Amino acid sequence: MSKLPTSIKKHYHTFIILAGILLIVGIAAIIYLRFKGFINFVTVDKEISDESLASYTDNNDILLPLLDKDGYILKRNVENILVLGNGPFADDYGKKGSLESLLEKSTGANVINCALSGTHATQTDPDNVLSDPLDVYTAYYLLNYMAFPEAIAENVETAYEMLGDKNPPRAREVLDTLSSLDMSEVQVVVIMYDLTDYYENRLVNLDDTEVDEASFAGSIYRAVNFLNVIYPETRIIVSSPYYNPQKDVNGEYVSAELVKNDYGTPSNYFYSLGGAIQAVSTCSFLDNYFGTVTEENYSEYLEKDERHLNKAGKELLTKRLTEFITAFN
Repeated sequence: MSKLPTSIKKHYHTFIILAGILLIVGIAAIIYLRFKGFINFVTVDKEISDESLASYTDNNDILLPLLDKDGYILKRNVENILVLGNGPFADDYGKKGSLESLLEKSTGANVINCALSGTHATQTDPDNVLSDPLDVYTAYYLLNYMAFPEAIAENVETAYEMLGDKNPPRAREVLDTLSSLDMSEVQVVVIMYDLTDYYENRLVNLDDTEVDEASFAGSIYRAVNFLNVIYPETRIIVSSPYYNPQKDVNGEYVSAELVKNDYGTPSNYFYSLGGAIQAVSTCSFLDNYFGTVTEENYSEYLEKDERHLNKAGKELLTKRLTEFITAFN
């Protein structure tokens, strides 16, 4: 068994006392914010029934403000919103009635849409991003490119050349936008991924890997932490995947909780992401799986392919996002 260094032994009791004080202060802060209505969350039993999730009527929303150095809510009028992620914001880009256009109309802000179709949240091999060139389009990697373009530009350009006509639509436009974006002008960042990582059988949580970016929850967690450190005056909202109905081997509809990939069911991706985001004290979490498009109402809000949002689904998600974005104007 390894021994503690002498310096730590000498101040061991001091460390214990400080840890206790920090724990008490943290609990008091959470109670205060909850009492004041700054935190809104509902705890849902993680023991999921194999039969159905439709009985869960509450959601797991976490709505948090930014606080200044004195602990007061940092209020800013929202003029620019940066969006990262994949399908929900990317697939209907530029079309009338798109999520982007609805959100701009609802909030009165400019949406800088850098979501990319056909991409995923996880990195296949974070130590060698070029092993899967699409990995340069994850939110975490794009944020690094935005903040330090010179440092990883070579990797990004190499990946772009490797992919050729298999680059996501608008890839070059997004790269150019991010490399020149002034984040001091951006008040809110929204990160939203659908269940692509589940369908592609990608790692779900931090326990599955020693490298955060290789898992769905870990990669988005790293993106949020990066924003939190590099751009501390920007509010961050993670908008979770919404429910997708599933079919069994016979083509019959069943609860999504009965259809597992190697790492779990769709709700495992949701819960892992929610758990990771709760560890970031400044990030809000919009629960779409139980609070927007759910097992109970998906037929009202999804297209016939049962993967993409229909007009009503986009309007509902826009309404929910707008409430989060404008909560502390």
